[in-house]
Amino acid sequence: MTKLDYSNYLSELVNENDLINITINGNVVKQQFDTDIQTTLKKFSDKISNIQGLSSSIDSSGKLTINSLIPGKEVKID
Repeated sequence: MTKLDYSNYLSELVNENDLINITINGNVVKQQFDTDIQTTLKKFSDKISNIQGLSSSIDSSGKLTINSLIPGKEVKID
């Protein structure tokens, strides 16, 4: 399980020109601002969960949790 804190970035997500991103196993996952903070965070987490072998959740304060569904498989996050 990996926990990341995106709370410092939430104030920067205000319009469609803003985005949130993470690099997982060399692949960049991006989500542009969409409607409001909650929608943006949910879509970001959903994109991470769509990566085979991963699940993800994020709360309203910007705390992201990524879980590997494959025992012993290392997930590289940059």
